[in-house]
Amino acid sequence: MARDAEPAALPLEAADDDTRAALATIQDQTRQTLELLRSLVDLLLDQHSLREGPPLEDLIATLIVQQRQILTIAQQIQGDLRVLGNRLADTGTTGPNAHAPSDSRGPAC
Repeated sequence: MARDAEPAALPLEAADDDTRAALATIQDQTRQTLELLRSLVDLLLDQHSLREGPPLEDLIATLIVQQRQILTIAQQIQGDLRVLGNRLADTGTTGPNAHAPSDSRGPAC
C-alpha cells in the first residue's frame, strides 16, 4: 500500500514545481512591466514639464466638471420626459387638446 501512495505524490510535486515556476515567471514579468511603466511615466513627466499651457491636473478637472454638467442636464431631461409621459398617461384621449385616434380603415360608408 505504501508503494501506491508514492507515485501519486510525484505528480503533486511536479504540479507544485510548475506552479512555482509559473509564479516566478509572472513575478519577473510584473517587475519588468513596472520598470517600463516607471520609465514611461518619467519620460511623460519630463515632456510635460517642457510643455506650455495649463497643467494636466487642471485639464482633467475641467473635463470632470463638464461631464458632471452633461450628466445633470441628462437627468433633468429624463425627469422632464417622465413628467410629460405621466401627464399624457393621465389625460389619455379625454383632454381638451386630445386627438381622436386615427382610423386607418377610413370613414364608414
